[in-house]
Amino acid sequence: MAAVVLAAALGGIVATARPEVPWQQGPAQKAAPGLGADDKPELDIVAKTSLRVAPPHTEAYVAAMRAGAEMCLGGLVDPGAPAGAPADGAARYRLLIEYAGTVKVANAVSNEPATASGASALVGRAVDVEGSFLLSKQTGNFRFQLAKWSGTKYVPVENWAAPYADTYYHPVDKSVSNKEMGPYRSAALMKTLPDGLADALVGRLLPIRIVKSSGSPGTGQAVTVSVQNRSPWPLKKLDARLEWSDERSKGRYRYEVEVAHSGLLMPGKQVILTGKGKPVEAVWRWQIQQPARLQAAPVFDPTRGPEGISRLVAGMKGKDAEGRKQRLDALKVLAPEMAPEESAAAVEGLATFLAHDAPTAEADLPQDVLQALVEVGRKSAAAFTVALRHENPGIRLGACWVLEQLQVSDKTILARLRSMVTDKCEAVAKAAAKALTAAGQAPPPAKSKEPPAKAEESPPAEEKAPPPAKAEEKDQPPAKAEDQPKSS
Repeated sequence: MAAVVLAAALGGIVATARPEVPWQQGPAQKAAPGLGADDKPELDIVAKTSLRVAPPHTEAYVAAMRAGAEMCLGGLVDPGAPAGAPADGAARYRLLIEYAGTVKVANAVSNEPATASGASALVGRAVDVEGSFLLSKQTGNFRFQLAKWSGTKYVPVENWAAPYADTYYHPVDKSVSNKEMGPYRSAALMKTLPDGLADALVGRLLPIRIVKSSGSPGTGQAVTVSVQNRSPWPLKKLDARLEWSDERSKGRYRYEVEVAHSGLLMPGKQVILTGKGKPVEAVWRWQIQQPARLQAAPVFDPTRGPEGISRLVAGMKGKDAEGRKQRLDALKVLAPEMAPEESAAAVEGLATFLAHDAPTAEADLPQDVLQALVEVGRKSAAAFTVALRHENPGIRLGACWVLEQLQVSDKTILARLRSMVTDKCEAVAKAAAKALTAAGQAPPPAKSKEPPAKAEESPPAEEKAPPPAKAEEKDQPPAKAEDQPKSS
């Protein structure tokens, strides 16, 4: 992104720093403490570059890469974390960012920047202006790797790369000679930083695109923006600003629109936002020739989503009564706003605490877990399918009892309950019948479990003489004499 924006003013050009958007004025959002199994940070960042123009610039470039990534990953990274390389396994995820490329700074001032078409650098000459700039350019590639800690090493989840090229225009008085250009060139180099990082990072994990823009050139635009969450974490909040040029106005206008989203957007989901695009009249042609730009400050919530809920439940293991109660209470509070996939994760995790090899009634099972299952299962009774098929009778019994309280209507669940009235565990069979009754379904009659009695063996029947041969038919002619046997 250009290091400066020039504003037209009577008497000439005033160089001003690009105004910060409201969400960039404070530090990046700090990762929220969770009740997971291990209280680890969610994500750490390792930034590297092959640039070696000058040691101070290399250091500033790496720091800018890290700061830019933190701004794009709010809620996941602790901004106060040490800048050095973190220890392996210190966080659940690691983002590796590498930039390989070149940075060049011009030796002399350019009074009127050249354009591809050879046209004047000025878009319009309604204002008598002049300017001189020192140009710097960078060209290269960002490479990213998102990896997850497996317990022994970081395993790559996703790898991607993004080309990056940008030109920066640094205002320098045209009276400065080439011999005096040293300090200006150093200053220009230190301002040539990875401004395209957000496009490459957010563009992959949280693509934000303009779907439609309508309105007369140079006036407000009705803008439709799509946001797709491709990251592993639920998106909690988003503030974004997009800039683009209007080709219909003969390169006269550039627009910007700000959009915001609040509310959980689960991984794999998409939301459509709308906003009012504001025209920004360009003075220099290079302003119009800039590609579309994105500034985004998303805030993710690693304690939510299937993975976050699973960690919350797993944290119950090995905890004392108070620690266990904290997590169960947290689940009950979250239950009304859980997405179906979160409910399914909660049911699957909590069901494991119901294991019992020989239960006689639901009283044999942990009551606090049963009550929590009732709360988290209201939105997703179908999540109990796996528990109903579990090999452990305690888990099957608990699932039946919870479904009785929920009075389910899911056809698949009801069919499974009908098949369980003959469960080999008597307590499970009774609980399945009760769940069906609570749902307004008559349970099928239970089949007798006693093996059928064997029939008494009867004595062998007496052998009977073969029946006499049937008499010859009357209309059959009598046998001839020669056919009769002769008497001796």
